[in-house]
Amino acid sequence: MELVSIYYFDSYALIKLLEGADSYDTMQRAEVVTHKLNLMEVCFQLIKKKMPKKDVMLIYEYLKQYSFEEIDDELLFEAMYLRMQNYHKKLSYVDALGYVFAKKNNIKFLTGDNAFQDLPNVQFIK
Repeated sequence: MELVSIYYFDSYALIKLLEGADSYDTMQRAEVVTHKLNLMEVCFQLIKKKMPKKDVMLIYEYLKQYSFEEIDDELLFEAMYLRMQNYHKKLSYVDALGYVFAKKNNIKFLTGDNAFQDLPNVQFIK
């Protein structure tokens, strides 16, 4: 039986996976966890690329099964402090939230965002 790894996919990782990027081939079998706000960022990027609305909605509906919505206050404050501690890196609120969620739940944070490259608990793939 093959062991499946669980990763928190940020928006960058989700987009690379959707694009079929060779660098993300190893993540095809990973169990995906993400936040609904990451789906919003992904859909915005697809809209920017002029993807038809019905196709964006299909992708959203597919990815929604991997997302969660709840954000407890502790997580919210941890994300704000992480963002402040790394202010020079210009972390987005959504990415800061995802990172602290992943860390709290012992899940690797999967990203290609350079701002996270040197942080612990990150699987960095461009």
